[in-house]
Amino acid sequence: METTGLNATELGGYCRETELYHEQVARWRKAVQDDKRDIKRLQLELRRMDKAPLLIPWKVPVDNVLAIAEERLDFVMDRLQKNTA
Repeated sequence: METTGLNATELGGYCRETELYHEQVARWRKAVQDDKRDIKRLQLELRRMDKAPLLIPWKVPVDNVLAIAEERLDFVMDRLQKNTA
């Protein structure tokens, strides 16, 4: 922003030249600060999500999940028995 390093006198001159009010500049500064804070918060959230394990929200009934697990267990047990025989 053009007004970042300006003191009160320089800001007054800038406002006269650009036909702006001090309140407008103050609102814009606050909006920029809020945006920067939001960006930092979102970056942190994104980093946390990248580190977190991927959780897929399956909409499968628990009974189906258990049935699939039992089938896989049976398959593994059969293979183990065949390999040891």
